[in-house]
Amino acid sequence: MNNLIEALKGKQLIEFIYSGKKRTVEIYVIGIGVSGEVLVRAYERFKEFKLFKYNKMSKIKVLNQRFYYNNPDYNKDGDKAIVEVLFSV
Repeated sequence: MNNLIEALKGKQLIEFIYSGKKRTVEIYVIGIGVSGEVLVRAYERFKEFKLFKYNKMSKIKVLNQRFYYNNPDYNKDGDKAIVEVLFSV
């Protein structure tokens, strides 16, 4: 998980496989969900914000590309899926 934390802190894009699909995302939050699982709230490039379960992410790769803005669609105070924020932008 250290690579995700460093990517979040450096606002670097990450790429991974989830549900059989290759995803490229901007991480906004890493936290704990109501069931105790580690969750990643991220913006999938050119799509929308999604919630990913960390244990279902594979082949995680930090890209040498950064994102420089905070997406206005992210509601920092309204994320009810994450009950404990561990790291955020």
